[in-house]
Amino acid sequence: MTEAEWFAASSVRKLLGHLLKHHRADRKLRLFAVACGRRSTGDRASPGFREVTDEVERLAELRTNRTRNRLKQLRRELASGASWHAAEYRVVLGLIAATGWASASRAAAAVRGSVWLWHKSREERVLVSLLRDILGNPFRPSPFSPKWRTANAVLLAQQMYESRDFSAMSILADALQDAGCDSDAILNHCRDHDCPHVRGCWVVDLVLGKT
Repeated sequence: MTEAEWFAASSVRKLLGHLLKHHRADRKLRLFAVACGRRSTGDRASPGFREVTDEVERLAELRTNRTRNRLKQLRRELASGASWHAAEYRVVLGLIAATGWASASRAAAAVRGSVWLWHKSREERVLVSLLRDILGNPFRPSPFSPKWRTANAVLLAQQMYESRDFSAMSILADALQDAGCDSDAILNHCRDHDCPHVRGCWVVDLVLGKT
């Protein structure tokens, strides 16, 4: 796959297949799995589903022995008869499977195998946008100067990251530009109102120093 094909592709499976072969993105693929899981239920999600999904997302960031043990415990708790809608139950099991893999390749395989369980084909365009929001351009990562990481930019990014409310992305673009950022890729991504932004967004990650 070329850079042009990456941005022209309309298949989630095709994009994940490329990542599976050529790029390490362990944490980002786990966060993509969580973003897919959240979208699968939307506003219909039960409180129990939201609670477990939030915890799996936190575990996706940590990746310690304690993380793996907690994921196993969650799987046992779910299997022991928790009251779940069947669709939510399948999604959570898929999230746990994707988050439990230590390597990017196995995480990608777990996500790729579950994506059609969670979504109808009409959702594919949104899933592609979600994946690009998280991965950006794997062929040509945008340079990021530490000088652009001002207190205001970091505060905005951290607030969005913690709240999962990314409505201030255009304000973040202004803060970065005020700090001297001249990257069209970064500024345009922040100001793209058609792009869904989620935890793991490549620009927010750059501001916060996450990989």
